[in-house]
Amino acid sequence: MKPFALLVFCIAAGVASAQMLDDPQWQHYAGNLGGQQYSPLDQVNAANVDQLEIAWQYRSGELARRSEFQNATAKVQVNPILLPPAAGGHLVICTPFNRVIALDPVRGTERWVYDPDTRINGYATESDPQGLESPAFANCRGVAYWEDQAADVDANCRHRLLMATHDLRMVAIDARNGAACSGFGERGIAELEDDILNAHPPGNIGEVRFANPPTIVNGIAIVGSIVRDNHRYNAPSGAVRAFDARTGAPRWTFDPIPRDPDTARDVGWTDDAAANTGGANVWGMISADAERDLVFLPTSGPSPDFFGGTRPGDNRYADSIVALRGSTGEVVWHFQTIHHDVWDYDNAAQPTLIELEKDGAPFPAVIQATKT
Repeated sequence: MKPFALLVFCIAAGVASAQMLDDPQWQHYAGNLGGQQYSPLDQVNAANVDQLEIAWQYRSGELARRSEFQNATAKVQVNPILLPPAAGGHLVICTPFNRVIALDPVRGTERWVYDPDTRINGYATESDPQGLESPAFANCRGVAYWEDQAADVDANCRHRLLMATHDLRMVAIDARNGAACSGFGERGIAELEDDILNAHPPGNIGEVRFANPPTIVNGIAIVGSIVRDNHRYNAPSGAVRAFDARTGAPRWTFDPIPRDPDTARDVGWTDDAAANTGGANVWGMISADAERDLVFLPTSGPSPDFFGGTRPGDNRYADSIVALRGSTGEVVWHFQTIHHDVWDYDNAAQPTLIELEKDGAPFPAVIQATKT
């Protein structure tokens, strides 16, 4: 892992600082639930970008905390979010090892740190059942912010952060002070490893892990997973899971590969392929339209990546944009970007929700960048 340092640049520190605190515009990964990655702020522009200077830098200290082997295989993908003043006004990041850090956005000083003591294992083998000798590829692409508007204004965890960890847990902490949310799971942690690894097809330690922040829509936290999907045809299930953002209780599960034989046949899967194919997981970011109660899943290829002899047909819902009802997980529509993928053409990019116009009338649309 390269040294983990967060750099913040500014032109005029006083002006930039005031705008960061008074006009928060980045409470979600990619800016908003629709993945638009757009900010209306215009203080930095083509005329002055060459005047940027370092305002502050922050070092997490992770290199000193972890083994050389763990650090060498970790990935640093820092995606800060800026919380509103009511939630503390922090700039929040997570390290590859799932430590959540709240910083003063003006000075870069540390306000609080939450460490879930994540178990960092690689993938298990017969000779190494705990995955201690294989690379873990630890990664954390961010945390999700949610305001529980049903809670009292001053209640603990009215403003909370949710994080999905490398070792298959969902964590909820108070955004203001980093304390665990006691009403979520057990003391702020929902343990998911047993359910996920015992799904069908089952997985081993390290074959399934979380890296992305959950997408939270109308109180439902939805998360995909990273699956080791190119080492056996019956790779672990790539199911997407939804949880109550307040309690951590499971709400629904959607497996892009239909396991019910009748449903599988209806959409073109053979009995054997539907029972034994894994993957088709969502390892990219999920987008959402809260008003329409829709979530948009960019699914990946079914297992194994480069051979399709065990899974004839189009392999419906794999390599697709799948729109689900956020409250129930019901399929609303889908569009497959590649049929019967044998090229590893996963949908890696987050779907972008936009509004277009036709014949003078606006209509909602989804843009998906693909590998093709």
